[in-house]
Amino acid sequence: MKKIVAILILTILLSNYVLSQDRMVQGKVTNKWGRPIAGVSVMAKRISAYSTITDVDGRFLIMVPDFVEVLVISFIGMETIEINIANNNDINIKLKRKKKLKNSYFSIEGDFAIVYSEIYSSDIFNDDYWSAKGNPSGNLRLILNYFFNKNYGIGVGLGLSVYYNELSLTKFDNTNLTKPLLVDKDGDRYYRIIRATIVEKNQIVYLDMPIIFKMRFNTKGKVNYYLNLGVEASYLSQAEYETIGETTHTGEYPDYNVLLSNLDDYGFNTVTETETSKYSMREYNFSGYFSAGVILSLKKRFKLKIGPNIKYSLLPIKYETAKHRDDYINTIYKTTEITTRFWGLNFGLIYKF
Repeated sequence: MKKIVAILILTILLSNYVLSQDRMVQGKVTNKWGRPIAGVSVMAKRISAYSTITDVDGRFLIMVPDFVEVLVISFIGMETIEINIANNNDINIKLKRKKKLKNSYFSIEGDFAIVYSEIYSSDIFNDDYWSAKGNPSGNLRLILNYFFNKNYGIGVGLGLSVYYNELSLTKFDNTNLTKPLLVDKDGDRYYRIIRATIVEKNQIVYLDMPIIFKMRFNTKGKVNYYLNLGVEASYLSQAEYETIGETTHTGEYPDYNVLLSNLDDYGFNTVTETETSKYSMREYNFSGYFSAGVILSLKKRFKLKIGPNIKYSLLPIKYETAKHRDDYINTIYKTTEITTRFWGLNFGLIYKF
């Protein structure tokens, strides 16, 4: 029995030897300009025992079994390729350089935002007479971005923001409200009675410098997503207001139990407000910034982005002096902290270097 098994094993080995005769394969490896490459690895696929390298002329000779159909050609910095040699014993191969993965890159971005701007004060918000209203506004920015990789980057830039908002005082009458006891130029004590309907329109222009941390969420298609978080430093370029309305002031003298009116020297009169003027406020401010949306690929280097954005001032605008005789400081009798906040839709064009 043992002799029979040994004979069978020997028969199988001999048959494999007969069926698997080695053959010679030769060839030449060059680059895309036709120059020979020395030291290129040439190996039978999945059988590292059958391998060689090219000489100084880029040529090689390799003995492989008949059943080997594929040679693997590889070299540092070049793309690895597989060559079918089933019916070919003489081959010429051109290797290409590997494409470098560009992890970091610069881009320049111009964007325009249509925003709804609003000034906010808890004192005005909770007042029964004063109301704040935002108006459509806008900002322009040019941003230079540097991405550390395909997902994360940082951007810095310059921008111009123009914000419009308004405060309104409707049918105000402080006759029955608590008000301070004043002293006129003659030394007599009095209460100022104010009846007013006024709309105060404000325009604020800032020069901005945003610093933004950027995140990209890439997909295999032409639509990607972005998320931006940052802070924006702003320098006040211009602040103007326009008042429209009518106010009437009278003087109530408790010591004499009289009500005085139509006395211009004492400010007891009716005034039609049609004033346009500048006013002072904090010259600088800082705002927190957030935006998110989609990025659409237009061409190889151009992309379009669109999405909502929110900006909220981190400092009050520092308005502490009454602009006109019936603004909120002179009617609610306090200097209140006012902040600004904005939200809207952002459009941008991106060029990738």
